[in-house]
Amino acid sequence: MEAFGRLPLRFERIEGRATEQPSYLARGTGYTVFVLPAEMVLWLRSANGRTAVLRVRLLGARSPVEIEGLDELPGSSNYFIGGDPKRWRKNVPGHAKVRCRGVYPGIGVVYYGRQGKLEFDFVVQPGSDPDRIRLGFEGARGLRLDHERSLLVLAEGGEVKLHTPRVYQNVGWKESTVPGRWVLSGADEARFEVGAYDRGLPLVIDPVLDYSTYLGGSASDEGHSIAVDGSGSV
Repeated sequence: MEAFGRLPLRFERIEGRATEQPSYLARGTGYTVFVLPAEMVLWLRSANGRTAVLRVRLLGARSPVEIEGLDELPGSSNYFIGGDPKRWRKNVPGHAKVRCRGVYPGIGVVYYGRQGKLEFDFVVQPGSDPDRIRLGFEGARGLRLDHERSLLVLAEGGEVKLHTPRVYQNVGWKESTVPGRWVLSGADEARFEVGAYDRGLPLVIDPVLDYSTYLGGSASDEGHSIAVDGSGSV
C-alpha cells in the first residue's frame, strides 16, 4: 500500500465531451479530478459511500488558456465501452503533469500528484503579482483554517485539507524558502499571502490537497483471477 501510494497520478486528455474546453482526467484513491483551463473539479467518495463534487475555480482567470499534458508515462489506456467500435478509444496516452499557461498575467499552474495527494504549483514569473491568485470553492459547506494555517474545506462526507503552501524560489543551485500562508477572503474564497521575495526571480507557490479522509474507488471492483505473464507483469 505504501508503494501504491507513491505512484503518480495519470492524467488523460478527455475527448468528445459536451464542453468545448479541453480537459484532463486523473483517478486517485477515493477521488477523480478533472482539470480544465481555469478550474479543477473533484469527484470525491468517502468510506461510507457518500459522494461530493467540489469545484475549485481560479477567480478572475484569463481566457482562453493553453492547457497541455507533460511528461508522458509508460503504457496507455483503452476504453471499449458500448457495442459501437467507432466510439471506442484506444492507446490513450497518460501524463504525469498538466500545465495551464497564463491563467493570470505571467502566472501559470501545473497539476500533478500521487494516489492520495494532489499538488498544483502556481509559477509566478518575474514582475507578475501573486495577489492576483484567488480560489473560489463551489460545493463546499464552509472553509476554515486550522492551527497549522492549513485550509480545511468541508465537503459531503468529510473534509479536504489543503496544507499550508510551500513557497520558494530557486536561487542558483539552492532553494530559498519564502514565507506564505492561506488567507480567507470570503465565505467560499481563499488566497495566498506571500512574504518578501526577490521579484527578479520566478516564485513557486505549492499547496497540497490531501484526501486522507476519502477511501475507495468510484464504484465496486471485483477480481476473480490473477496471472503473471512471461515478462513478470500482472
